[in-house]
Amino acid sequence: MSDADPQVTALLVADRRHMRRWCGFGDSSPDAARPRDGTHGGRHSGGRRVRHPRAARQHVHGGAARLCRPVSGLRAALLARGGFTATQSVIEARYGLGQCFAQTPHLAYLTDGLGKHWEILANTYKPFPCGIVIHPLIEAALEIAQELNTETKAVARVEIIANPAAMALCYRRHPKDEMEGHVSPYHWVAAALARGKAGIPEGTDHAIADPAIRALRDRIDVTNDPAVPHDGADVTVRLSNGASAVRSVRACIGSRGRPMTNAELDRKFAAAAEGVLSKSKIDAYLASIRGVEILGDARVLAGGVHTA
Repeated sequence: MSDADPQVTALLVADRRHMRRWCGFGDSSPDAARPRDGTHGGRHSGGRRVRHPRAARQHVHGGAARLCRPVSGLRAALLARGGFTATQSVIEARYGLGQCFAQTPHLAYLTDGLGKHWEILANTYKPFPCGIVIHPLIEAALEIAQELNTETKAVARVEIIANPAAMALCYRRHPKDEMEGHVSPYHWVAAALARGKAGIPEGTDHAIADPAIRALRDRIDVTNDPAVPHDGADVTVRLSNGASAVRSVRACIGSRGRPMTNAELDRKFAAAAEGVLSKSKIDAYLASIRGVEILGDARVLAGGVHTA
């Protein structure tokens, strides 16, 4: 390959081991051609495809695609420039991309409205660092916390009515760590009421172990109601003195019906960057992001902002 593009050659050499692992070919190990049940699979040599079940299933591998997606477009462009081609039926063929997701994929979902309908426009940004089904509960709790402006020990009960999806996976009342806390509606509602905020600090192990937040989690009751939409919730907070506050949220912040505004996104970025970047750096990054269409050098977004 003396005439080959040096970038393509380097790409193929660097990816050789990765390609063997996921595609199941080019590996000289006898075990690579043997199914896990111990029976003999087909032997192989060179670039022939391995004839054992694991390799066959991984012609197109969802996990590998997920791991490679940050650079897969660049790799594809380099290979195409070098004259490499691939099958024209990678989506619909047996063991193709479609079968990675369904035994009988409905390919019309990919082709109907192609070039006219854009699913990416339905994507939204999450305002809170936790499971999205918890977001309407948090929004209601934050509004109530601002209204009541009271200590958590004054809260007698918290009553929540939510869509069943909010509790399908988010059922832990007392998460043991930050990972479990991401999907605990009890914790996030308690934290929002206790601190009046629902940012990164409220999801840490320190917040999860906070005695005031933990005690409040025990006073929260959740009722499932399919009539409540996925992006909604009803929250009632009752105080020990008899006072109460109610919020009914529909189309919560960050949902498709109410996407975050630019100002809200800026505030989220600034809150997440606090303690890591200085105020001047945060402002400079926001200015570069907002002006990305006229940015002279995209490296400022990846390697730091250099201000005059």
